[in-house]
Amino acid sequence: MEQIVIPVIVAIIVAVILVFSRKTLELFDYVVEPLRRRLLPLGLRKLSRLKVSQQRIEMINPRSVKDIHAERSLLQRIAMRSYQDAEGPTIDDQEVNILSRSVRNKCLQVPLLEVPNSTPCSLLSVRDVKLKWLGEAVDSPDLWPGLASRLRGDLDQTIDNNRVYALRSVSMTEQDKVVLNCCWGKYDAYINSCEALNWSLAAATKEYATIEFGPKFSVNEHTSNLLKKASQIVGLDKFRKDLKVFDFSNRLCAIGVNTLTVLVSRRDRYFYLHDRGREAKSSRTSNLKKAEAVGTVHVVPAGSFQPFLDGDVDHDREFDIEFTIFREFAEELLSFEPDPQFRHYECIERVLDAPENETLSEFFRFFSGSSVKTFYLGMGLDLLTLKPEVMTVCLVDADALHDKFKIKRNWEGELERKNFSRSVIASLIERHFDERLLGAAAGTLLLAYQQYNAIVLEIDEMAQDDKSSL
Repeated sequence: MEQIVIPVIVAIIVAVILVFSRKTLELFDYVVEPLRRRLLPLGLRKLSRLKVSQQRIEMINPRSVKDIHAERSLLQRIAMRSYQDAEGPTIDDQEVNILSRSVRNKCLQVPLLEVPNSTPCSLLSVRDVKLKWLGEAVDSPDLWPGLASRLRGDLDQTIDNNRVYALRSVSMTEQDKVVLNCCWGKYDAYINSCEALNWSLAAATKEYATIEFGPKFSVNEHTSNLLKKASQIVGLDKFRKDLKVFDFSNRLCAIGVNTLTVLVSRRDRYFYLHDRGREAKSSRTSNLKKAEAVGTVHVVPAGSFQPFLDGDVDHDREFDIEFTIFREFAEELLSFEPDPQFRHYECIERVLDAPENETLSEFFRFFSGSSVKTFYLGMGLDLLTLKPEVMTVCLVDADALHDKFKIKRNWEGELERKNFSRSVIASLIERHFDERLLGAAAGTLLLAYQQYNAIVLEIDEMAQDDKSSL
């Protein structure tokens, strides 16, 4: 008898596992859900679904929530509202504040958390930001193990598991200088921890909306109701609700570097925004395969703080925020991008000395000269990913630049030219949700607005230097 019972028990266990496997859960909304909605009263219906929601979120196939994941503006508003409803929560005795400043005599918030001890009172040269190297990263927990692999396989996203520089802590000296303590990790670890927060909030939002409004709910129709229930939605997100946001060891905090580039000519001052929701005419590959910032508008250049060369073999050169700005400027505004074969070189100097990179080498000399100034504005945490975003401004002599180089459309999207003025920046910040501005872009513009007078003084100083050199 025992010989029969044991195999039967094993078969039952296997069957239960299969029933609750990922593939079966994908059919939940189409098979089980309609039956449950018909058979159970409304109150029991919601209660039964809420009990399984938290277990389901981490198992959902990203493909099944990509429609909500694409609603970045909605998710940002839900995250913002949850922090606003919390009425100034504290974590490790540090108050959690949404980044806000006075714009046109109104207090405006952008979807970033302000990192304590990271924003100087005045403009700070990027070269005065101290980067302290801690070496290799200790293992950071994967909140959603395997998410990066699933995004590659299920959504065909382009994700290269390269090294990235990650934040461990931040402090400020008595001289108002910022110190960033960094290590390195892998991009997959960032996806599985920080980007996992974005995907899990999307899953929680879809779960809650399905409970309240049914599987065929409309985002546009129910936005206001979802915002009213932001705290409950975040409560469903088991990854996010108990996470200590300023403990940078509980996730792989790859650093983003975001730069507002102001081009200054004899006649005008202007900057570009990068629309990553449309492909440029010269596009070689679909930007929809990009892992980050799809469908948004961003400041330019912007990119991950990471080495170009494999193995971080030229660490002293590449572990530098200004060098990252140079590299991203060359790629996103001038369409200069070294061939991937150069990643195997032992130093950046050899890459720049290669005959194929003669123009890139010339631009590096230009960028390192007196025609370019870079300043650090501050740092914030993206509300969706809790990723640290460094915000900077780069002033460029446009006449000197155009004498040698030409601004070109980037293959990742279109460039939109804007006049550099208080009123234009203020209008963009006020309408940042409608303008599809990425949180880091809105934050960069907000801090640039705060430092506008200081930036103009630096521009005037550049003009004086230009006249004296004639």
